Amino acid sequence: MSERIETELGLLPKDWDLVPLGDLLYIKGRIGWKGLKKSEYIQEGYAIINGEQIKNDEVNWATVGRIPKERYDESPEIMLQQDDILMTKDGTIGKIAYVDKLPEPATVASGVFVIRQNSEKLNQRYLYNYFRSHFFKHLIKSRTEGSVIPHLYQRDFKEMLIPLPNPKEQETIADTLFSISRKIKNLESTNETLYNLANIIFEENIKLDNESDNSISTEIGLIPSNWQVVKLIDCLTILIDNRGKTPVYVDEGIPALSAKFVKGGEIIRQHQMNYVSQELWEASEKLQERDIIMTSEAPLGELYFVLGNTNYYPAQRVYTLRTDKAILPPEYLYLWLNSRYGKYLVSRRGSGSTVQGIKQSELKLVEVLIPDEKTIERLTPIFQDIFKKRQINFDEIKTLKHLRKTLLPRLLSGEIRLD
Repeated sequence: MSERIETELGLLPKDWDLVPLGDLLYIKGRIGWKGLKKSEYIQEGYAIINGEQIKNDEVNWATVGRIPKERYDESPEIMLQQDDILMTKDGTIGKIAYVDKLPEPATVASGVFVIRQNSEKLNQRYLYNYFRSHFFKHLIKSRTEGSVIPHLYQRDFKEMLIPLPNPKEQETIADTLFSISRKIKNLESTNETLYNLANIIFEENIKLDNESDNSISTEIGLIPSNWQVVKLIDCLTILIDNRGKTPVYVDEGIPALSAKFVKGGEIIRQHQMNYVSQELWEASEKLQERDIIMTSEAPLGELYFVLGNTNYYPAQRVYTLRTDKAILPPEYLYLWLNSRYGKYLVSRRGSGSTVQGIKQSELKLVEVLIPDEKTIERLTPIFQDIFKKRQINFDEIKTLKHLRKTLLPRLLSGEIRLD
């Protein structure tokens, strides 16, 4: 291991440089007088990215705004290029995205910086990982603490120091971290495909209002005569409802799972969760594999299928549904509630004009369509296989994210050297 010395940024390899970031950057934002009004956005035109489209270190191209050609042409300094780094400078400052692909000509709104290296001494992908490191997060923290309106300025980057190995080592560090990120993205994409596939198979096989000689009329529409409609409560062995029981939070313990952490069939932003004590968790009804978490409001009807880790405390605005497996498989109930039929049936029993929610008494009465035994037996292995594959991928994603989080500070401080 090479010798490390004390610097302004802590211990760094003796053969690394410590350079002001301003000497190495091209950083541009939309000029104030060129700011755009919402009235100037159009249905078709050139893509414009604001902070809302920067999520999970990438651009959500499906939701970008559109502006006329003349407004795009007037600011060539912020026309995007492949490998650009985007960073929010207003509101939630310091969110970043790496433009690894540029699907169309695009620019940025006034709340976003376009950042590029302008020196051969600096690798662009190394720079991106520097912005994800604790070095840069300290700057963000200093700009947000005590600020009524947090904001990043170009001058904030001028004197900030960046640890700089030689270009070859920068490239190796960037390659290592990007390969982990690429694997994570591939697994996340696979999981999204599996999620969509399960829902497509379900809706192709479970249909209402197909009129035939053997169809019968029910409260939710026409169904085959050998199918039946029951109430949700008749499909459950347990309905856990801790709403209204605001727990005392502690610094360490069991994560408290509330509605804001359930979205799109996943648990999100786990690092932001509060914790309850081990004693409270031990005294409560614990989650089991194949339980279904449903949000009761804000938003209503988001779902999570529990596999793998069951160490959560169901907290605010969530129900836990435990299926009676003698009546139907939990995977089927999850997909029914997630189908357009299930969502409608839940929503119509909801209440609230501003924030829609559903009371436990109404949730119990939501209708569930149960097909004949032959259909259930045919579909269940398919759904179980899909759910298990997703969980295997979730576990690997979690491991890779932990590896990346652990490696990042050690690589950028030279604690670990890559030859």
